[in-house]
Formats: sequence, structure tokens, C-alpha cells
Amino acid sequence: GGLQAQRDFALRPDLITAPLATIGGSAAVPSTVDVYVNNIKTFSQDVASGPFSVNNVPLISGAGTTQLVVRDSAGHEIQTSAPFYATSSLLAPGLSSWSVEGGLPRLSYGSSSDVYVGSPVGSATLRRGIYDGLTAEAHVEGGAGVINGGIGGVFRTGTIGVAAVALAGSGSGTNRGLQSYASYETRLFGVSISASSQHTFGTYDDLASATARLQNIATLNGGLQNLNGLFNYLPGRIASLSNSFAYVTGIYGSARAPVALDRITFSAPMPFDPRANLSASFVGLRDDSSHRSNIVTASYSRSLPYNASIFSTVFHDFRTKRNTGVFAGLSIPFGDAASVTTGVSSGRSGTTGSVDAVKSLGPEPGSYGWRVHDSEGSSRYREATASYRSSYGTIQAGASQAGSGSVGSLELRGSITTMGGGVFLSNWIDDSFAVVATGVPDVEVLSENRRAGVTDSSGMLLIPTLRSYQRNKIAIDPTNLPVDDEAATTHDIVAPADRAGMLVRFDVRKETTAALVTFVGPDNRVLPAGAVGHMTGGDRFVVGYDGQAYIKGLSSMNEAEIELADTRCRATFAFIPRPGEQVRIPGIACR
Repeated sequence: GGLQAQRDFALRPDLITAPLATIGGSAAVPSTVDVYVNNIKTFSQDVASGPFSVNNVPLISGAGTTQLVVRDSAGHEIQTSAPFYATSSLLAPGLSSWSVEGGLPRLSYGSSSDVYVGSPVGSATLRRGIYDGLTAEAHVEGGAGVINGGIGGVFRTGTIGVAAVALAGSGSGTNRGLQSYASYETRLFGVSISASSQHTFGTYDDLASATARLQNIATLNGGLQNLNGLFNYLPGRIASLSNSFAYVTGIYGSARAPVALDRITFSAPMPFDPRANLSASFVGLRDDSSHRSNIVTASYSRSLPYNASIFSTVFHDFRTKRNTGVFAGLSIPFGDAASVTTGVSSGRSGTTGSVDAVKSLGPEPGSYGWRVHDSEGSSRYREATASYRSSYGTIQAGASQAGSGSVGSLELRGSITTMGGGVFLSNWIDDSFAVVATGVPDVEVLSENRRAGVTDSSGMLLIPTLRSYQRNKIAIDPTNLPVDDEAATTHDIVAPADRAGMLVRFDVRKETTAALVTFVGPDNRVLPAGAVGHMTGGDRFVVGYDGQAYIKGLSSMNEAEIELADTRCRATFAFIPRPGEQVRIPGIACR
């Protein structure tokens, strides 16, 4: 467990953190400037004659081309194009991102050997945009007998790519070590290229390797000698304690960073077939135990008619394992949510064929999903699951068989929310929510103009799918309100915090002092629409079509004065409330 403080740009969804482009030009006469990014129009602006610049042009990640079109009133156009390379790993100049955390590291989470290491650890990271093409980085961490710190940077190399470099050093007792990192990504002649190289020198340690090795637990003559490195969450008996440590140490025995990790990847669409894509990669790995792997992988995929696709992958390890594998398959969708994928894989352990049929579970209540999988050959595995989503949660049941063993599972997933005096069962809430209170049952509630449900017998409804820190429009449909009920407003905009909720009240109240009154003039013809009147000692009102006016705040006897085009008239009428009904008062003479 621990604590963390950080700058979270998710709190400002409107904030663009990456540097934005500036495009400039010159217009001989007043013109219109259009900006296209990869042939998609993203900006348009009128400019005066002379030099101009367009700031903060939004770009997509990766390589592309911007096109500037200057068009005058006569229709003459001047077009200029320029390449660009954008990445979200760069920060805008002057923008900083930081994080500070500290606590007790936890090992083997989810297993019977789940333990906390009692030595406190902490780390801090800072990134800052220096200018459009350079972002500096720094990181420091310490605890469990290790101190580690490093600096680095991400920089753009013109319009062709982005590079990153970093250097870190560590100290642990008498051990000292360094780690270097360099990477580069670009796109040349339609080929996307990504390469990275990470190497350690000396005895390099970080918090992950230090805590995973359980430094403070030493075994001497087959027993435990030091328990100072553990929190109180350990099993009570020494025998089971020793077994747990042996298990954990077996998992984390070689947790240091690799001595060398080199990778390069190429990816490109096929020049003679734009529906097909080919990629190849190389990974060279030497871990702390001097085990080596040099793995070459090649993949091919192609889309087919009706959204079907084929794919294949082959890999070979040229070092100690001398392992080769091949996988090929076909995926066919059925409808909007179901698909069937078949494949054959072959490796050192043999050949296996598989079939996988899936229908995804939809996000709306009442949806269902399922999955059936069967693998036969050298590796046999069978699985079937079914799931259903209701308004109160999601249930999933499944069974699997591997060899002679079988496993069954049942999962119930949902949320319990209490707010505004109500308790609600719903699907899992992983962002934000709101509770709508109208005080009237069976009122339809809308979220972003989509039906979210109807209020319960208490006039309340939980909406569990809001977006945190963003504007969410919530509205009610007054159509189902009783005729003598009135809402002060029918919509609201809320922006709840992350994993938090808001109570949205629509003050629906009884209006038993209102009526629809029809006014006629001395000639017994209805008064014209648009005439304005006011009640003696009351509110103003407007006469609508057919001489009708909706007037509130009526008493048993009422007097109204109405302004016509060239005169005024007065009317007197009685009012008797009828709860649950729309009171209509016809033929009121105005003289």
C-alpha cells in the first residue's frame, strides 16, 4: 500500500498536451485559408492581404502531410504541402508532468504467498516540455537498500521521426551499475520503423528487482534468519513461511533488468495490395542469468470482403532454444457483435488447431454474450462462457477443460451506490455517475440525448456511465409528467470528478393554480396571438393561437388586462382547481 500525487491531464480533457503545429503563408488579396491534414480538412479561416500564420493546427500521431490552400474571391488557389511527424510523447513548451509516490511494495499479489515488504520505498518522475521538439525527463527512486536516478529526453528529428535517450545509475551497498536506453521511430517510403536498445553495465538495480529478490530475507542453514523485511501479513507458522519464501524466490530469482535488450520492427502495407499488411521484427535478449534469445518474427494480415480477415505469423529463435513456431488463421464476423476465428499453430511441442466463436457483451442492459473455444492436437483445451448484463449487474458463468482437469466459474459483477437517500444496484461503475431526483415516478431520463431509464417509485434513477471531468448533459422528458406537475428545468449539465457522483435535482412540483384560458373580444372572435396580458397582482402572460393563454397563480376570482394593437381590454373569470386535470376555461370576454 502507499500514496501517490501526480499531475493528471485527464482532469482537463480539453487540454492538448502535445506541441501543435504553426503554418504560415502570404496572401496577395483578402482570401480564405483551408488547412488539410492527410487530405482531411481540419481548419478554415478568412485572412487579410499580407503575411499570415495559422497556430495550433491539430495533427495526428505519426507521419503525415499538411496542405495549405489559399483561395481568393475570384476562386484562384495556391496550394503548399509540408510533411510532419507528431507524437504524444512530446509535451508542449512550458508544460510539465510529474508524479510522486511512496509506500510498501507488495509481492505475489493474488497468490497464497501474498506479502508486503516492510522497507518503505518511494519514487518521483518529472517531464517538462522545453520547446516544440524537446521534452526533458528525470526520475529518482529509493528504498529497500537501493537508490536509483536517471535523466533523459525525447526529441523530434525534423519531420521524419522522434528519438528518445536516457541514462540511469544505481547504487546498492557496494554494487554500482548503469543503464542506457535509446530509441527511434520513423516512417520512410511508406514503411514504419521502430528501434530501441537497452543495455546495463555493472550491477544495475532498481526498486522492482530489489524488492522482488526479498533482500531483507536471508536463509541460513535451511532456516529463516532475518524477518525484519516483512510486514504482518505473513503466515503464522515458520514451516509454511519457509515454503512461501521458497515459492516467491523462485518466481523473482532473476528480476534484474536485462543485460541487453535490442528490438527493431518494420511494418508496411503491401505495395501491390493495399488491403494487406506485412510486418517483421527482431528481438535480441540477454538476461541477468546470461540466457540469450535472438527471435525473428514475421506477420502478414489481409482484410477480406464482408469484414473477414486472414492472418499468419512465423517466428524463430536463433540462440539457445532453437525454437520455431507458425500460426495462421481466419476470422469471420457474423452480424455486429459475433465472430468466428479458426487457426492452426505449429511449434516444437507439436501442432494444434483451434476454433474460437465469440459474441461480445454489449454495454446496454439486456445484452448478452458468449464464447466457445476448442483446441485440439498437441495442446487440448476447451472452454465455454456465457454472460448477461442487467440493470443491476453482470453475471458470467463458464467451464473449461484442460487434459483430465475441469474448472467451473461463476462471476457476479456490479456496484452498490447510495446517494440522496436512495440505494441503487447497477453495473460496474469505473468512471463517474449521477443520481437523478425528480420526486415523481416513471419519468424518462436522458443522458446525452439517449434514454438512460425511468425513475423508480421514489422518483430517482442512477446513471452509472458519466464521463469524469467532462460536460455531461442530463435531461428529463416531461411528456410523462402528470398534467398538473411542472418542472423548473428539464435539463442540466454536470461534470463529476473521477469515481465520484453528483445528485441532479429536477424540482418537479404540483401546479394546481394554473389553467388554459381562452379569451374573446367584443366581437366574440378570439384575441390575436402575441397579445400580452398581466393578472391584477400577478404574473404576465402571452396569448397564443386560438386565443388561449396558460396562466399560473390563479385564485377563485381573477382579473386580467390584455394589451391589443390599439387598445386595452379587461376580463374577469372564476377558477376552480381540479387536481390531476388540465383546467380549461373557455370563452372569457375581454372588453
